[in-house]
Amino acid sequence: MKRMLLLLALLGATLPAAAQGNVLAKIGQWSKTTITIPEIRTASQVLAQRAEQSIRQAQQAYQSLPENFPLNVTYAPAVQLVGASAFYNTSLYPNVYFLTSNQRAKNYIIARNNRLLVNEIHRLNDFAPVMEMHYPAIKRRAVLLEKLPQYQGLTQIQWMQELVRLIPAQTRYLFIGEQHNLPAIQQALQDFLVQLRKTYPQRKIILFSEFLPKGISFDSVESIQFSTFNFNKYETTSYLKLFENALANGIPVVGLEHPDHDLFGPDVQMVKGHEPNQIPFWNSLEGLHQRNDLWYQILQTHRNANPDALFVIHTGAGHALYNRPFSLGARFASEETFVAAFYPQPSANIYYRDPVELLYKPAHLPETFLHLTIPAHIQAAGFNARLRVPVSQ
Repeated sequence: MKRMLLLLALLGATLPAAAQGNVLAKIGQWSKTTITIPEIRTASQVLAQRAEQSIRQAQQAYQSLPENFPLNVTYAPAVQLVGASAFYNTSLYPNVYFLTSNQRAKNYIIARNNRLLVNEIHRLNDFAPVMEMHYPAIKRRAVLLEKLPQYQGLTQIQWMQELVRLIPAQTRYLFIGEQHNLPAIQQALQDFLVQLRKTYPQRKIILFSEFLPKGISFDSVESIQFSTFNFNKYETTSYLKLFENALANGIPVVGLEHPDHDLFGPDVQMVKGHEPNQIPFWNSLEGLHQRNDLWYQILQTHRNANPDALFVIHTGAGHALYNRPFSLGARFASEETFVAAFYPQPSANIYYRDPVELLYKPAHLPETFLHLTIPAHIQAAGFNARLRVPVSQ
């Protein structure tokens, strides 16, 4: 009050009478104005609201897809995280300081995942007509190659030789994308690495694998034999022979997988229509985004130290295919990148779908081999070459 009286005194001393009246009138108006102080919400409330809003937006985007949409949409709106514990003790989001409880972390992840889903649905909407345009030519190419005399009766070793022959010499990033949990495919990858080394006996080759965690690497057969690394814990025992084979051929092995992969293991609950479905967090859009970003950073770090090496990146095909979300293969210059996909051959009992069939509903590509050379077809199919490998039942 004393400051107000002093202000009025100063105004009275310096302003003409008419001006003083105007100022006093304004002050009277201000005194009657109600000042609204915005509601102060906690971080928990903000994160909960954002999660709820993201669910609504994701559901709207998901429901906007037409019934006859030609692509398989793998993901759906995420509604909750199930089984998360001690989340904020992991390094998944080290720079997000406000994730101080599991509930905050759950809401944060749900919102991130659903925003990615909205973007993915927009991407698929744009991609659907591209696939429809190029699939007929892709199919004709597969049928043509199946009939070529030079591709009749090839052994697995001969197929590996042919695949390696088709890889351009300027390739720096060679992705070998597999379908998991099939020993026959892992054996084919071993044969592939042998032929790759024979073709490039002097070139430095490094194998990066999804099936080892970041920070684990081997540079010799002896280093892997005397390692204390627990292959059983990381479910990589079935890939041990592949790594030993690479090392025996002078190809060091470097791990890619996120260090929290086996520490943070909740499921994401999604809703497709009225049916709830749970998938592991690491297979969700947010999990895929986190993993592929980390793998890219690892590749970049090693590229700085090995500018001329051939990087062989061994992952599930979905991480590498050019037409999949957050594709690793699409992050490098096309003239330096080659994606080879290894999938099982259909049998009398099971029809295994290949990458195009898994994405594009009308596709039917049982042919053994498919090598594409036209850039638009490569981008549509997601790979440069795809080989079906016979598997036992």
